[in-house]
Amino acid sequence: VNKYAAYILADYSENDQISGELKWSSEAFDGKLKYVAGMFYLKENNMLKSADFQDDSKLITPTAFKLLAARHFEQKVQTAAAYLQADYELVPDLTATIGARYTWEKKELDFFKSTRFEGFGFDSAAALAAGNPLTMVEKRVTPRFALSYKADPDVMLFASVTNGFKSGGWNGTAAKATQVLPFRPEETWSYETGVKAELMNRKLRL
Repeated sequence: VNKYAAYILADYSENDQISGELKWSSEAFDGKLKYVAGMFYLKENNMLKSADFQDDSKLITPTAFKLLAARHFEQKVQTAAAYLQADYELVPDLTATIGARYTWEKKELDFFKSTRFEGFGFDSAAALAAGNPLTMVEKRVTPRFALSYKADPDVMLFASVTNGFKSGGWNGTAAKATQVLPFRPEETWSYETGVKAELMNRKLRL
């Protein structure tokens, strides 16, 4: 008798995306100010058909499988961003950096009843009826601040504070409409300080 029933996932997916970025960098004030600005856009479409099977033969070597669940969904993502970062030499060898990125993102999720296994799966109406929203829109500004000081041509001291985020989503591969739960975005503040040095005629890098 098979003590641990075999479990198989049968997946089929299609994914396509298009993205583009326009960037401009330059300097001013006799090179004391260096800056970069740009825009970014991405559009992505994903489709997944997935089914779960479990061994139903009760044998050590499985010969029959029972369909447990199936799901079919499509996700559309659009995101656009604009950013600007400037490095300014406050005094010789001491540079301040200030930057920010504005991000807009929209995610849409649509469910369909299984076309491969009749009677399995669920549609978007069922997920909405369970209280799970199927559209998410995020708008964020993420800044960055830094200082760097060149103690000599081979040694630099630096410190920075950066904010970042990763957008939320859903438990899209859930077997039931009530389990398509959304999760919130992740946000982080990163603090960093250190020294970068090239010593011994660049034989040692720290």
